[in-house]
Amino acid sequence: MSEFENFTEFMKEYSRFFEEMAMAQKKKLNILLSNDLKAIEEDILIQQALAKRLDNYERKRMVLLDKLGYSNEPFKSVILQADSKNQEILRYCMNEMEASLSDIQYYNQKSMEILKMNAALLDIRNLTPKTYDASSGKQVQR
Repeated sequence: MSEFENFTEFMKEYSRFFEEMAMAQKKKLNILLSNDLKAIEEDILIQQALAKRLDNYERKRMVLLDKLGYSNEPFKSVILQADSKNQEILRYCMNEMEASLSDIQYYNQKSMEILKMNAALLDIRNLTPKTYDASSGKQVQR
């Protein structure tokens, strides 16, 4: 297998990982909507593992691009250097990755909105009304 074919196979795997990440973000959103603390704690571990895997994929992608001599090239430029068979596969991978990234951004935006709303609700719940003594005007502890 040539270095370019090796890169193409890796990018197919990487695009599947992006799909997996998008599904994990959707699951995270549903977990946040459930307010299930145990599920949220478990999902934090899953998110950390995904972040580590993403870092590993990025490192490997950079190594493979460096081997091809395209370390500073955008993905679209690399695609143009490929033969027609690999171009087709890499374009498909790029489209899939872009779609997954769009989904990830959407789910993360919605998750952040829920987190902000929940944080605001917690702030409201944690406010304790201040009570004052009518005769002295001093605050009374409840």
